[in-house]
Parts: sequence; structure tokens; C-alpha cells
Amino acid sequence: MKTHKLKLLVIIVLFIFVFAISITLRSKAMWLRDNPKLEFSDHLEIGSVQNVTLTIYYLCPSIFSRPVSEDALKTVAYHYKVVVRGSYLQRYIELLRKMYEYEPTPVKSESPVADVRILYVFESADGRTLFRVSMWGDDESMYVNGVEVEQSDVFYDVLIQFLPVHTVRGLERVLNRRWLE
Repeated sequence: MKTHKLKLLVIIVLFIFVFAISITLRSKAMWLRDNPKLEFSDHLEIGSVQNVTLTIYYLCPSIFSRPVSEDALKTVAYHYKVVVRGSYLQRYIELLRKMYEYEPTPVKSESPVADVRILYVFESADGRTLFRVSMWGDDESMYVNGVEVEQSDVFYDVLIQFLPVHTVRGLERVLNRRWLE
């Protein structure tokens, strides 16, 4: 009889312990999700990008013009702008984690001038830039958070999820042509 009561007591204590831990973890996750000062890594760690917005600025790469800066692309030079809310981004959380965890290789020599045709920016609810990718420098390099790096498909993989199909096809044609040269 005492053994039965002891087992029951142990089970009750374990249940209370597990319940307390789950409440603590849930409240921490809710606080992290609702805190506007989070970094991009924090959003990805808790698995919620509800308070993150992705904005894509696009200027067709096949149009010839003077080199375009990030600021010029954002203000006047883009053909169109795509804004993706966190609820839609949530579907791609694993791809976003892969992009964020990727360690790009800095270029050996920096481009004298960037010609930015595509820029995508992840921003927090309070408008802070969390992560930024712009394309291109010389030799198809990219800029990740302002640092020029060698191009990588992981950054294209994220981008093409949110562009219209006809734009992705046109972009692929331009990129294939450039890489063949």
C-alpha cells in the first residue's frame, strides 16, 4: 500500500514539474514573439516571424542603366515592390533559417560600384532592419547586411519564393545568360 502511494506521489510531483516547465517555456516564447527589439536570429529560434516583414525591391536586370544604389532602388528606381507579411513568411521558416545560418564567403576584392537590381529587407514591427540582401556587385557578387560576398543560391532560393512566376522566369533567363558569359 505504501509503495502504491509513493508511486502516486512521484507521478503527481513529476506532472506538476512538467506543467510548471511548460508554462514557463510558453510564456517565454510569447514574450519573445511579442518583443519588438528581437533580432532576426531570435525570431527564427522561437520559430515565429509573425512580427517580421519582408520587402523586395526589384528592377529588371536586363534593363540597361547607370549603376543603381540601394537607396536609389528603394526610393525611385524599382519596377515594383513586394511586401510580405509575417503570417505568410511563417510558411518558409525553415528556408529562412537556412539562409540566416549560411556563412557567405567575402569576396577577395570589393566591387568599385554596386549595381543593385534586387534588394530584399527583413524588418521588425518597429521598422528596424533585421537582415538585408542586395544583388549585384562585380562577378555576380551580393551584399549581405552591407558586406560584399560571393553569390550563393541560398539567397536566390529565398527570393524566388516571393516573386511572381513571370519575374522568376525572366530573372533565371538573365542569370543563366550572365553565368554563361
